[in-house]
Amino acid sequence: MKYTVMIIVLLLSTVLFAQNTLTFTIGEWAPYSSKTLDGYGIMPEIVTAAFKEVGIEVKYQWMPWNRALEIVKSDYNYDGTVGWGKTDERMKHFVYSKNQIVSDKQVLFHRKDYKFSWSNKAKDLMGKKVGHTRGYANMGALKTAVEKGLVMDIADSDLINFKKLVNGRIDLFDCNLYVGRDIINNKLTPQEGELLTYKQEVLSDSPLMLLVSKSHPKADYIIKKFDEGMEIIKENGVYEKIVKK
Repeated sequence: MKYTVMIIVLLLSTVLFAQNTLTFTIGEWAPYSSKTLDGYGIMPEIVTAAFKEVGIEVKYQWMPWNRALEIVKSDYNYDGTVGWGKTDERMKHFVYSKNQIVSDKQVLFHRKDYKFSWSNKAKDLMGKKVGHTRGYANMGALKTAVEKGLVMDIADSDLINFKKLVNGRIDLFDCNLYVGRDIINNKLTPQEGELLTYKQEVLSDSPLMLLVSKSHPKADYIIKKFDEGMEIIKENGVYEKIVKK
């Protein structure tokens, strides 16, 4: 009887531990997220801190961004995915957090010797060779331009698009401002980086959220606990401390 009770206690402890641990998919997107950064970058640091406030531990599974989104639709070994903007298509499949993790400020990068007029309107993009990274949402004037027939040059990573920009294979590339700067400073040669600049006018500025599949059995619970934790870290100053690092 004694051993039976011990086994039951151990099993209950395992179940409770599992319930207090969530696993989220995420991709490399320095400085927002990277396995090489302290705390895995700003987004994982914020998500981890928010869930910690409500007694939940967070683990991350790193993979290409497209797969990170697709796999959580039906594989409940993963409880959600971190760092996505809203689109009509995604809203069909996912529950979004109410609180944003960070803001995604997109700008247009280009070669310094490529001159063009930019008033943040779709007409300014028509007829241009615009690079775009697979899996990213089209936002702002870019979305309107695509709806009007702009065909973009799609690549599998931001780095590939920057290489295309350097080599003159595309005219413009829409990218997060801070991610773009990080790639130019750390992934390109100084000579390549010197060729590039960006338009100061923001293409779009949208919230990046935590997503959980609508079919996940604990979707509402996970989102609720995250939003509760976010309110706490915004109130106690932890959120501001992380984003100002």
